Amino acid sequence: MISKHFLLISCYEIAFVSGKTRNVVFLPDENVALKNPLLLSVIESLGLQYLMLNQSQMSRSTSHWIFKSEHFKTLRFVWTETDSVHPNSYRTISKTSPIQLNQIPGFDVLTNDDKFAHHLKRMRRHYGEARFRYVPHYFLLPRDIKHYTATHTKIKKLVQYDEKLTSDPHSYQRFIARMLAVNVSEAPKAHSNRILSNLTEVKQLLAQHENGIVEVRQYIEPFLLAGHKFNFGVYVAVLSISPLRIYSYRSRLIKIAYKKYPKVMQSKTTPLAYTFDTYIAPWEFPPLMKHFVEFPSPNSEGSDAWEIVKNYMRSYGLDVNQMEEEVTDAIVTTVLSVRKHWEKEIQNIVGDTSHSNKFVQLFKFDFEIDDIGRPWLIQVHSVPNLKPVQSVLSTDEAFRKDILLDFLKLVNVAGHPDTIHGASKGNVGHYCAEMCGEKHFWDRKCWECPNVPKKSEALFNFSQEYTRRGKFDLLFPSLEKKYDWIESGMSYDVTRNDFRLLFDASIVLTNSNEGSLSSTFCTYRSHCSGHGDCVNGKCVCDEGYEGRTCYILKDFGMERMRIAEKSF
Repeated sequence: MISKHFLLISCYEIAFVSGKTRNVVFLPDENVALKNPLLLSVIESLGLQYLMLNQSQMSRSTSHWIFKSEHFKTLRFVWTETDSVHPNSYRTISKTSPIQLNQIPGFDVLTNDDKFAHHLKRMRRHYGEARFRYVPHYFLLPRDIKHYTATHTKIKKLVQYDEKLTSDPHSYQRFIARMLAVNVSEAPKAHSNRILSNLTEVKQLLAQHENGIVEVRQYIEPFLLAGHKFNFGVYVAVLSISPLRIYSYRSRLIKIAYKKYPKVMQSKTTPLAYTFDTYIAPWEFPPLMKHFVEFPSPNSEGSDAWEIVKNYMRSYGLDVNQMEEEVTDAIVTTVLSVRKHWEKEIQNIVGDTSHSNKFVQLFKFDFEIDDIGRPWLIQVHSVPNLKPVQSVLSTDEAFRKDILLDFLKLVNVAGHPDTIHGASKGNVGHYCAEMCGEKHFWDRKCWECPNVPKKSEALFNFSQEYTRRGKFDLLFPSLEKKYDWIESGMSYDVTRNDFRLLFDASIVLTNSNEGSLSSTFCTYRSHCSGHGDCVNGKCVCDEGYEGRTCYILKDFGMERMRIAEKSF
């Protein structure tokens, strides 16, 4: 069997649009159309071409991707959903301009639960327990049995006087366990979950699986939506490592447990009450259904389910704004904590960190809310599953498609003209002498001056990236000092003062030049996402759509949704 890493890009024909070649996205994985059916349609909607490897043309003599010279002019992005990428492929990407890859070297320090637990242990030792309290304890048994026993005993002492223990004697002391497959024959049993309430049950489970590995995670006593447990996924895009830039998608993927939560959780309780392999979509959950002004469809995300859920939580006295801040802090702190690890991985594989902007990644952070409204980070997923889910009444196809679309726009796979930053000047020498000091490095007219800091171009590119963000909100860098406690909290490449200048001046400059930057932005209606006409090279959006490419759907029901809060 040929390894999935033994890939050689074959020759292909380039499609032409208005006499110009289209940028190409390389999809090296097998069965990509089945695993991620929306990806192909999103790539085409951006006016791009995708290249899928012909399996019969694989090379057995190489262990990485080889890009031929004729591909360099059009190949812009490589999208792979494999668990790992061969180091040689990372090296090839780093040395091939302007190709980017959707996986960061060493990303599994977040997505591998055991590696993440070890990483957090080091961080807690270095920065203190309080900084990383938002992640439940995690163990692999029998390896960590001593550590697990000590932690369980400590938790039991901490909650011994809690009022909730009178009705539920094991409250806050539970752990959720599942068997991990050690071979193919064990795979069918690997994902069965079980609640453990005390040390005796743990010992019994280990005795039943004497040669197995048991994953044990601290169980979070949940806040309930009308008697049901729920979780939500936050899609997080890391667009650069040096300097670090983090975005999160505004809408959330909400999953409501299929069965009602019991009054007292026991080991025999059905996993359908506390896991989410099978779940109810929020628009099909009767207590929330009536607050959906518009149901989602293949063409629309519908009413904002996350806003509706937050309104429900507000009606029960939860401080939703504080909860949202804690979610943001958890995401930023987590990514900041692994930044140096990623830089070391890039250094080891590529040779230096100057190519770190070649690697971007989309993650999904899964959170649960506990019974007092605190968010807990349960798991981080790499290249999250964006295959649409069809429920009884509707589908989340538009939601998942928009995430893909906005992410690919954010990384500028299409290579739109707004990244062309040549600036014409009259008397360069006079302008440089009079206007281009260190305080004006953001001014594009100063770029041809001698000894201009490189960060001027970095800030301009960042400002253009920011205008492409769609429904992705910028989380980091931040003007606040709340993340300075961690080493390299504010990037050494872009200081806080530089960042403030970016928003005080560079964005204003960018907006003032937006007309010229986008003068040849579109040629067809398809370039306006099919929701606007191209007039003199600029998209004029249809009613109900906005954005430079008319890809943002106006939510006319938002005000009515906010009013609905009073009806809970």
